[in-house]
Amino acid sequence: MEKIKLDDFCSFDSAGHSSKGNQLKWKYGNKWYKADHMGYEGLAEVAVSGLLVYSNVENYIVYEPVQIQYKGKEYNGCVSENFLREDEEATEYNGSYIENIRLHKKLHKILMIKSQKQYSFS
Repeated sequence: MEKIKLDDFCSFDSAGHSSKGNQLKWKYGNKWYKADHMGYEGLAEVAVSGLLVYSNVENYIVYEPVQIQYKGKEYNGCVSENFLREDEEATEYNGSYIENIRLHKKLHKILMIKSQKQYSFS
């Protein structure tokens, strides 16, 4: 497992931790590092990307486990190649519970429309 010390880099987290997905993260070189806050977020990312290798999904991000040292603390987490194009930037959605429900309903509609395309695992 890769180990990296990120003390000299500012994280992209400006609002603190919450269960809404705004965990500590850093872009260093051509990689993104994300530290666990609740315990197993990185492991979940690694597991899902590992499963997608055996599917017919063509466009996904591969995550690997990593240990991150930052400001005197050690975090488990995950690392991926940079997935942003030059004209894109990272943003987070930190809306309220009601807004999350609305977003979920919109995404569900989109997915229902796209459900005609079937994904399979080999």
